[in-house]
Amino acid sequence: MRQCGRICGLVGMFCLVFLSFYAFYFFSLGIKELMAMETLSVVINEIMYNPTQDESYNEWIEIRNLSSESVDLADWKLCGKALLAGYVARDSGDLKKTDGLILSSGQYAVITDGESGTEVYTNYSVSQDSLAIHISSASLCGGLTNTTGSEKEITISDSVGEDRIKYQVSWGGNGNGKSVGLVNDSWKETDPTPGWENSPSSQSETDEPAQSATVSFFAPSGAAAGQGFSVSINLSNFKSGTYYLKVLIGRADKFYDGRTNGTDGDWLAWNAPWADFPKVSVGSSGSAGKTVSAKVDDDTPSGSYLIKVRVYDGKSSLESGSSNLRVTAAAISNVSASASEPGESEPVLTQEEVAGEWLESGSETLGAEAPAEKEDFQLNFYIIVGIFGLIVGGGGLVLGFRYLKNSSVAAR
Repeated sequence: MRQCGRICGLVGMFCLVFLSFYAFYFFSLGIKELMAMETLSVVINEIMYNPTQDESYNEWIEIRNLSSESVDLADWKLCGKALLAGYVARDSGDLKKTDGLILSSGQYAVITDGESGTEVYTNYSVSQDSLAIHISSASLCGGLTNTTGSEKEITISDSVGEDRIKYQVSWGGNGNGKSVGLVNDSWKETDPTPGWENSPSSQSETDEPAQSATVSFFAPSGAAAGQGFSVSINLSNFKSGTYYLKVLIGRADKFYDGRTNGTDGDWLAWNAPWADFPKVSVGSSGSAGKTVSAKVDDDTPSGSYLIKVRVYDGKSSLESGSSNLRVTAAAISNVSASASEPGESEPVLTQEEVAGEWLESGSETLGAEAPAEKEDFQLNFYIIVGIFGLIVGGGGLVLGFRYLKNSSVAAR
């Protein structure tokens, strides 16, 4: 009996140690998943990868804080190199504009070369309201290349997540005095505006193709949250080719409340990969039509919203005008993972007619990947398994001690 008690006690202790480690592991995964769900607050916004001046001292990268709170960049890195306050003047080697590393809400920061110094503040009109930052290295990301096929992938990261972009020479800005930047969620050639809001290049706008192309659609005037409805889309005066179709629903400039039924039957959020969205082929007539299914996110509250359609050809996109959509909240909330920005309250707007314009993009995905629908389930699973491990381990230990106590009494 004593031997049995010892064995049970050892088994209980082993269970406690093993399952406690197991529980800690799953708790860590749960916390990691929770942190990953948070929207990355700081993003890459503009890149000067091939300046007309000496590229050794005139390359720069602009980042922006999209969150509603200030962000401390002390632990952030650009391509693995630490961010440091201020900029190093090329002519004197002095460290200037050392305003710290706290990036306010909506504020821009301009990152320049470290060690060897920069001429950016001499050759460009940098906003005085922007934060000056340099890196703990002589050149940004080892030097920004300007040859097709050898473009650099740029990452800005902290311990929680990262924003990354691999710029493309085909976007423009290759030695012509222009930069490339984010405009309406698309990367395109821009006039250099370090520390300022991005401005599309006037030349690139003039040269953009198919300006007469138009997108029109028909959708119901009202919809219930979570319930699918049909949207008939018509393309006119388009060049021959294949075009991807996306339905956007929201308010003002934040169209995060809708989903489009994709080619695999999945409900795709606004920032899902373009390749997953329904597509239509346009022939020599320049016209085509297709009916797609869309829905308002399950947890969207009742109110007046706007609906529009975006069309993408693999390089650039064109939007329709917007129409009103009256949304009725679902009777029973069936909340799914959403790409919308939480916690924002926006005014109800009247119909907004948005003139279609081409938005340059050099990759299939505009913005981040849409969050997977199973994230909430994974998070709950990890935490539940962790708690279960602690309970079982503790139970094993209690059982072991009980057997030890009983065996001791029996021995007497």
